Amino acid sequence: MINSTNRTGSTPHIGGIPVAVPRPAPRGPEETDRFSADSLGRLRQAMEKQPAVRPDVVELGRSLASDPGYPPEPIVRKLAELLVSQPNDGDDEAD
Repeated sequence: MINSTNRTGSTPHIGGIPVAVPRPAPRGPEETDRFSADSLGRLRQAMEKQPAVRPDVVELGRSLASDPGYPPEPIVRKLAELLVSQPNDGDDEAD
């Protein structure tokens, strides 16, 4: 499999599993900068229709957790590099 280095139009993958990333049409500020109790109600209704547990996602998690090759070594190395390169500001406040 050849992975594209071009991020535009590419689909991210997690352990070889494609992850759909919806790309909504750009909106003007007048459409996004308003609070609407009606839209909050619609959001709550949509959330209530969703199951508390999604068996397909639970099964995917279990299969990935039991896979000794997941996550792939390049991803582990990249995450390690990113974690090491970040300053650790939180430790100073804990003491």
